[in-house]
This record gives sequence, C-alpha cells and structure tokens, in this order.
Amino acid sequence: MQKSLSITILLLISLMLASPSNATSMENMDHSTMPKLVVQTIKGSGIIKGIKEKEGIIILAHQPIKELNWPAMTMGFKVAHRSLLKGLEIGHQVAFELQAEGTSMPTTVSAIKPVR
Repeated sequence: MQKSLSITILLLISLMLASPSNATSMENMDHSTMPKLVVQTIKGSGIIKGIKEKEGIIILAHQPIKELNWPAMTMGFKVAHRSLLKGLEIGHQVAFELQAEGTSMPTTVSAIKPVR
C-alpha cells in the first residue's frame, strides 16, 4: 500500500512538471487574419426618466442618435458601473456615451454627466 501511494505521488509530480513544457507556444503563429475587436463609442443626449440603482439601469428619453439611425425615444440602458448613477436625478438633462463591441447593439452607458 505504501509503495503504490509513493508511486502514485511520484507519477503525479512528474505529470505536473511535464505539462508546461508540452504547452504549445503561440509566438510563431500568424494572428493577422483574426478579426479585430471593434469598440465603438456613440454620444447622445437626453433627459433622465428613471433610475434603477440596484439593477444598474438608467431610463433615458434621448434625442435622435444619427450613428445608430435611432429616432428620439425613451429606453432603458445598462450602466457600465453603478457608480455612474451617483448624483443623477430624474429630470436631469444629460450627455452620455454608449459603448458597443463588435456587432452588438450599444445598450451600455459607459459615461454620463449632467448638462447645465
């Protein structure tokens, strides 16, 4: 029993030490054909109609957003960080930025500030 336990431990140690040396290196691989991640920032303005702090959502009545071919409408957006909601109140006029990655619809507010 003691002998088989020792052999098992030695086998496991040798496997652990051998694994990194068998890992495939990526330094010689051509990554030029991989699609690039496109991050797009779109600016907008509007009025705060609601804040759902626990859910991290802000409801905005925004002006038309030409880059997205969106008419003026009221809709809810996730915020990138709940801290963006601090100091904001319903009725505030705001300037905001939406962030989209790749082909996804930009529904996340990455920046927002009241406009005076």
